Amino acid sequence: MGWAAGRDEAETATRYALHELNGFSNWMPSLYRVHSQTVIDVVVKEIDHELATEGSGSERLDVLQDASWRSSWM
Repeated sequence: MGWAAGRDEAETATRYALHELNGFSNWMPSLYRVHSQTVIDVVVKEIDHELATEGSGSERLDVLQDASWRSSWM
């Protein structure tokens, strides 16, 4: 899959990828190679959100878990 798209498209793709049930999509490493800062920005923002809302009844830290266990490429 080619990633000649701009930052907006890379951001949208990353946001969709964060909703995968079984970790990051298999195309995320190639998106990261081309748009690393965009991917990092989206992932960190989502982790910040998970940590900020974690104590308010939401016990899910999916992106944090995926980032720590399944993203050696990041």
